Amino acid sequence: MKNLDKYIPSKEDISENASSDWKLYKFKEIVSVKGGQTPSTKDPDNWDGQIAWITPKDVTSGSTIYVSETSRYITEKGLGSKKKLNPPGSVLLTSRAPVGEVVINSVPMATNQGFIGIECSPLVFNKFLFYWLKNNKGFINQNASGTTFREISKSIFKELDILLPPIKKQHLVANILFSLDSKIELNYQMNTSLESLATSLFHSWFVSFDPFKDGEFEESELGKIPKGWKVASVKDFGSIITGKTPSKENKSFYGKDIPFIKTPDMVGNIFVTQTGDSLSVLGAESQKKCTLPKDSIIVNCIGARTGFVSITTEACQTNQQINAIILNNIIYREFVYFSMRNQRKTLRAAGSGGSTMINVNKTTFSNLKLVKPPQHVVEEFSDFSFPLFNKIKNNIQENLLLSSHRDLLLPQLLSAKLRVNNPEKFLEELN
Repeated sequence: MKNLDKYIPSKEDISENASSDWKLYKFKEIVSVKGGQTPSTKDPDNWDGQIAWITPKDVTSGSTIYVSETSRYITEKGLGSKKKLNPPGSVLLTSRAPVGEVVINSVPMATNQGFIGIECSPLVFNKFLFYWLKNNKGFINQNASGTTFREISKSIFKELDILLPPIKKQHLVANILFSLDSKIELNYQMNTSLESLATSLFHSWFVSFDPFKDGEFEESELGKIPKGWKVASVKDFGSIITGKTPSKENKSFYGKDIPFIKTPDMVGNIFVTQTGDSLSVLGAESQKKCTLPKDSIIVNCIGARTGFVSITTEACQTNQQINAIILNNIIYREFVYFSMRNQRKTLRAAGSGGSTMINVNKTTFSNLKLVKPPQHVVEEFSDFSFPLFNKIKNNIQENLLLSSHRDLLLPQLLSAKLRVNNPEKFLEELN
């Protein structure tokens, strides 16, 4: 995708105030709704059947549009009545805990009581409704009520208003947005496959020692390793930096100049490409020894997420929960990343010390022992894994751009303010 700016429609591609053929409906005029239930857990005959049964826990804000698998399945007995089954293509909206998450089921699916199952009439396209609900999550939440937990009832939902274009335009709008989401999902799937390839090779070479089993082995403090290999400390792979948080009292230390990484920014991410907080140049200069270059290995060393590992993508700083390795040689990037990921249990044990809060200090972290193969072996591994990781990073960065453009287009395309005049050209740019 060469020019992502073209995802933003130009003046030639759109028209303003395109509301003449849009019509206001109440949901009860265009959809039918149903609730769900939880079969008795005391009766084992209700469970482990062939019917997908979804709960809000199966749905998150990062979920894909379509869902076909659930964490639990029920039997015909557990379902009770086929009227409770949502046919494929239904829009499933979480009505509580949390309110407003949405998916479309691609197989017949039952829900628990935390959903409103929505079956569309010919007046509304299910994918258009999916994006409308996604864009209006705040509006849905405003209409929820409750003290213990907020919930939107079916009766309230049916009385809500929605402005709809003709069905043909609904398909056009939804397909534009879906093209972006499809590309994002494809990148996620590709990254999963690329990471799996690199993980498998690392395990084969440096855990099972498969390519080296015909050679001699010798004892080490980490067990038997191929002859000629060494045991090294983490500090032998690079400089160790422990992060620090600038004073929150000095507001001038915070801005938009230098990414400031905290543990939540690392979770689920090989590469940290965005952060919740950033420092100003002044804030970073106040502790410039804490600045990390790109391709540093960062490891959370305090609390429940001790052992989470990520890689930096630009100059940045971290908070004090994170120790970083500024590598002496970039060829060790993937090797050290996987080695540290494999040390999670060891790190947690080293940082417990009988305390309820895990805390791995800099000295303990620096002296943690790793296998160190000869450099030519690491170079061969890097020749394979380095391009895979760079592709993963590029896909993550592309997804950030795609998501940004999608989120910019979403409210515009779902309102009556903008209209795409040349959908074929527009979709061609998307693909």
